[in-house]
Amino acid sequence: MLACLDALRDKAQAREGQRYPVIAIQEAALHGFWIHRALESEDWITSHVVDAASVAVSPPPAGKGRRD
Repeated sequence: MLACLDALRDKAQAREGQRYPVIAIQEAALHGFWIHRALESEDWITSHVVDAASVAVSPPPAGKGRRD
């Protein structure tokens, strides 16, 4: 995963001429905090963990209902 993120950062640098930090936002769920810790251990990645229930979403269009 870190190699993929670094490759994307290299690609952006080649295109834009500057190096950008990576900001990751994820839901950790039950066992996902190890990903957050792994990302945060890199000095070029900032990682944020969110609670899925706290993310605002738009209601479905009238008459469409839920799709899950």
